[in-house]
Amino acid sequence: DTLQTIHGCDSIIVTNLEFTTSTDEFETKNSLMQLYPNPTNGIVNVYIPKNNNVKIRVLDIHSIVLKEIITNEKNIKIDLSTFGSQGLYFVQLLDENNIILDTKKAILLK
Repeated sequence: DTLQTIHGCDSIIVTNLEFTTSTDEFETKNSLMQLYPNPTNGIVNVYIPKNNNVKIRVLDIHSIVLKEIITNEKNIKIDLSTFGSQGLYFVQLLDENNIILDTKKAILLK
C-alpha cells in the first residue's frame, strides 16, 4: 500500500503473509492440542493427546462462540466451512471449570 501524508510525502507499507501447511505443530511440547490441516478448505482435525472431559469452542474473529463440543475423545473433526466465510477462526480447549487451557488459530480457505 502507498499512503500519502498531509504534507504530500509517500509512505509504502508492505504486508507479508506466511502460511504453514505442515504438521510441525505436533512437535510443540507445551501444546495441549494440535490442529491439522491448517490452513484448511473445510475440515480441521483437533487432536488432544491427554484428554479427560474437555470442552472445545470455535470462535470467530469477534470472539463470538460459533460451536461448543464437550468430549472425552482424543480426535475431533470440525467443519469450519459450515460457519460461512473464509478467514481466521480460533479453537479453544477448556477444562471442566471453563478455564482456557489452549487456543489455536485456524485458517479457512475457500
